Amino acid sequence: MRRLLKSVSLKFIALVVLAILIVLNLGSFPRLESNGVDFTSSKNEILEVDVDAAGESNSAAIQPKLRPQSTCYLPQDMAIPASEDGTYTPPAPDQSLADFLRKVSESTYDTYCQEWHRRQTIPPEQYDYNRRGECGSWQKDYIQLHQQGLSHLQDLKAGVLSQKDGTRHKYLAYVCNDVATGGNRGCGGLADRMSGMISTFFFALLTGRTYLSYWYPTNPHPLDYVFEHPFIDWRLDPEMMETVFTDVQQMEAQIDSTDERSMRKLTVLNGKTPQIDTTYFPDGPMQDFNDLWDESYLEISSNRAFIIRTFQVSKRYPSILEAMGLLKGNAFGCITDFLFRPTVGARRFIDTYKDVFDLDS
Repeated sequence: MRRLLKSVSLKFIALVVLAILIVLNLGSFPRLESNGVDFTSSKNEILEVDVDAAGESNSAAIQPKLRPQSTCYLPQDMAIPASEDGTYTPPAPDQSLADFLRKVSESTYDTYCQEWHRRQTIPPEQYDYNRRGECGSWQKDYIQLHQQGLSHLQDLKAGVLSQKDGTRHKYLAYVCNDVATGGNRGCGGLADRMSGMISTFFFALLTGRTYLSYWYPTNPHPLDYVFEHPFIDWRLDPEMMETVFTDVQQMEAQIDSTDERSMRKLTVLNGKTPQIDTTYFPDGPMQDFNDLWDESYLEISSNRAFIIRTFQVSKRYPSILEAMGLLKGNAFGCITDFLFRPTVGARRFIDTYKDVFDLDS
């Protein structure tokens, strides 16, 4: 079981933790108050608390009378330090962590405690990606394509329509503007949105499009509030894109799909398998994704994944993906780790729990 837990992608753990934070509005975790469960004590220990002049408990001074073998103690409030770069700082861990630490052995407690204190003095780890080539060899080529696309986009913004390298650069953006209200689910929660974002990149990768991503800033927070962009800058300004590109679906649009400034918006929200097949595989197993939409800028609102479905249905892409190093079992995780890295504060919060998975007992 321990090996199984360790084999899980670190970002998958990150997404689960961040999903909880999003659902609870990134701030409603109960903090460990001074009268709550104490991290430093076992079931029968009595705490000796220093009280300052104001009569308030000083959690840093709390020491257990018992636990004679311990050389390390955790403060009652394991608050996450403020993020140095000004990004999101999570609340203290949930009380369930305290409940767990009260039940572990002395040696296990000391192991966790020592690691917790070590992490307070160093920056949070970056999370290694593809160190052993476990995610294939497509990243370098795609990063180059993405950089070329962003450079060309700057030309389009400046009114330059020349195709410098003889090719028409294409773009694919994931956009979530729908806020859930009443019976309207909008784009769903974080898991639904991640399904849409990762699958949209999957499509961009297979069709040679520059990938961008965005969700409405108050839905419930900007995307880059909790995620960094470690390899490609996927940040998007939809309003700017609408000044550069013209939607071919507008009645007054006098523009062809093959035009450099052509644009199409596509909504695939809450669709089930039949709708996914109709949308992405209308011609069946030999469907070429390049034949679906030819507009230069394609904007997709989706909360559904179709990566595994592609491996199940397509007779064209599994061999292509395998040559890239992407398989049914690793594609979603490898793409997730390529696109997103939790911000500094989020990584510190995640490390607090990840270290539990590293314990022997």
